[in-house]
Amino acid sequence: MILRQQGGIQIEMSILGYQFPDGVHDWHDLNWLNILVRVETVGANWTGGPDPSLLTTEAQKLATWLRAAGDGRAVEHLAFLEPDLSFDVVRPPDERGIPVAVTLKHAFVKRQTLVSVPVRELPLVLYVAPADLLEAASALETDLLRFPAR
Repeated sequence: MILRQQGGIQIEMSILGYQFPDGVHDWHDLNWLNILVRVETVGANWTGGPDPSLLTTEAQKLATWLRAAGDGRAVEHLAFLEPDLSFDVVRPPDERGIPVAVTLKHAFVKRQTLVSVPVRELPLVLYVAPADLLEAASALETDLLRFPAR
């Protein structure tokens, strides 16, 4: 799944697999997904993770959220059990696109240093075209076919 702002920030989120592919019987442990995030900005590029930061059901909620935002429907702030990622539409769309705030924390920024200061939380706002949000939703849904809730 890729969120990109034309000529600006790009955030790519990949599902690498289940945290515990087999041998675990607890629902949560069966459904944690290892996530890798790649970020490209004007001033810095980095990769965060992999980190077991989304449950299969949360990843599905993210796909639904992306689809709703791309369709122009009102969406609520989206956060997850592990607080490494969150998503929000921060104001009404304009000619640049839909302003999506993606906040990265912990494993997705812990090694990143900007302006000589370690970063623990990084909110990024991207103006994303509606069609690109719908494409990101479809890509995530396709990935989840390989990683259904177990």
